[in-house]
Amino acid sequence: MSAFDIIIAHGDALARAHLESLLPDDMIVEHAGNFDELLSAMRDRPNVRFAVIDWSLPGLADEVGLNYLAGHFPGVSITLLYSMFTDVIDDNLAADSITGCIPKEYDDAKLREALAIVLGGGVYPCPLRSITAPEVTADLHQHNFLEHELTARQVEVLRLLAQGHSNREIAQQLDISEGTAKVHVNALFRSLGVHNRVSAAAVYNKLFKEQSPAWR
Repeated sequence: MSAFDIIIAHGDALARAHLESLLPDDMIVEHAGNFDELLSAMRDRPNVRFAVIDWSLPGLADEVGLNYLAGHFPGVSITLLYSMFTDVIDDNLAADSITGCIPKEYDDAKLREALAIVLGGGVYPCPLRSITAPEVTADLHQHNFLEHELTARQVEVLRLLAQGHSNREIAQQLDISEGTAKVHVNALFRSLGVHNRVSAAAVYNKLFKEQSPAWR
């Protein structure tokens, strides 16, 4: 394997070091402490083939960030670290976007075994159903993700799209051409890692429903 085969993305440096110790000795590892660092590493190092990502990584924005990574870096195998007791994973996300879901509660032997399966090209199954956990609401790191990825105009387009407006209606309300509205909508799909208006609206409703007025 070549340089930077794998990225370990975790907010805790000690946790990253421990995970690295469980990997094969000949694998060169890059570390990322937040979502911005992860994006930079994946953009700057095209030879990366694996990413082990903590569900609580600062800036990840849960499934929004994972969908973004899966859509923009299709050649990277993504493994998710999650807590069996506190995290919620959507079944469709687990099936479509990532090749492994590994509980943080595993001991070192099980962690090493699970990582070996994924690094060997296999799949470590994600939960077959959503994990029971307290209700999770949109929070600041999710908003920061969209603020980083979307322009103010795209946020307005997304808001109108989520309200059920057509491209023509969006264009009329924002005083832009219908073609420009369509360009914004397609760009939104790419940034959010979705493929249709219903999924884009779902992202908006999750992340913006309880936003402060500055985001409206």
